Amino acid sequence: MSTLTDIRERALSLPLSDRASLALDLITSIDGTDETEIERLWVAEGERRYPVYKDGGAPSRPAEDVFRDAFERFR
Repeated sequence: MSTLTDIRERALSLPLSDRASLALDLITSIDGTDETEIERLWVAEGERRYPVYKDGGAPSRPAEDVFRDAFERFR
């Protein structure tokens, strides 16, 4: 098993509060990244995801439904 896979599995087994804390730490560590690099990474991620979506390999929902459900969940 790869190191990243092992870390991911271990992180996902943590209690919710620990996962949230870890997520915040990881996001904070990215904040120092150059804006150009962030843009490059998002473009690469979009290019990776788009063919999967177009081939029907990724579920999709209208944004209106997603936001409605999110707001209801966090009320």
